[in-house]
Amino acid sequence: MKTLAVLLLCLASLTSIAQSMCDCGTTYKMYRSEINGVNEFYIDASDLIKILPVYGLQSPLIYDFDPGLLDINDLLTYMGGYGNLPPEFNYCDIVVDFVASSGWPSTFPGAYFAIVKPTVFDEAGGTFENCPLKTWYVEIVDDNGVSRYWFH
Repeated sequence: MKTLAVLLLCLASLTSIAQSMCDCGTTYKMYRSEINGVNEFYIDASDLIKILPVYGLQSPLIYDFDPGLLDINDLLTYMGGYGNLPPEFNYCDIVVDFVASSGWPSTFPGAYFAIVKPTVFDEAGGTFENCPLKTWYVEIVDDNGVSRYWFH
């Protein structure tokens, strides 16, 4: 009986921690998606303002796709997505169940699994536990496969 009571208390505490990603901020913009291995980029002038200051810096920046520096190859990849519009996606539908160091287990309508991955390197003080976040992505597994959406 005590085990059941402890389990119920744990579940109740997890429920009270759950929050929408909108609680972490409402001005995030999708700049990249990867749907079943196919990458697309959605860049405009406001994105370049965020990317250019980190040009030449070491990984693990979220804007760097190859090990090392955010270099000309990364910049050209982004420029290839200039003017593209992102797919319809409401990140407010992501509900974070709890915060963990390896990602934030979450739920998303119709998904079997979802996990939010804050970019620790980009967050103030290197923490992954605080909102608002500067950069993050969500990975969603559903009937259509695996999708990832990056935001800043």
